[in-house]
Amino acid sequence: MAKIIYGVSGEGSGHSSRAKLMAAHLEQQGHELKLVSYDRGYRNLHQQFDVLQIQGLTIASVDNKVSKLKTLTENLANLPEGTRAFNKLRELFKSFQPDCVITDFEPCTAYLANHYDLPLISLDNQHRMRYMEYACPADLKRKRYLPKLLFAPWCPSPGIR
Repeated sequence: MAKIIYGVSGEGSGHSSRAKLMAAHLEQQGHELKLVSYDRGYRNLHQQFDVLQIQGLTIASVDNKVSKLKTLTENLANLPEGTRAFNKLRELFKSFQPDCVITDFEPCTAYLANHYDLPLISLDNQHRMRYMEYACPADLKRKRYLPKLLFAPWCPSPGIR
């Protein structure tokens, strides 16, 4: 059976809801799992699974709208803790020696899978933002480039293992 590191975005509860079912199924099949998450993802998963808590990227809103400036400043403020958490994650990769990595919109596990030349399975719906061609109103075309740029670390190229 495989040793799997499974990175889960902690922003919202959708990623952890999907991961809860996927992780339970993988464990039932005999695979050994180490999950990695933050915020709501960590809170939703840590009682049922072995989860390393990290500092993840978050999206800040003001008046129920995404605030680019607040998102940037809050994530920059969390950078020192994020660096410490990344070092813990790197140690997990070294000690656990996974056979493969699964990511559900969690960029650090995807980055380390690529760094250690491990197979990477990405479960999310954000890839469509980066790789699919779709109709877009003319007045929104310029706004498409920021999400494509921001999703790049989470959504590696299809050819990357």
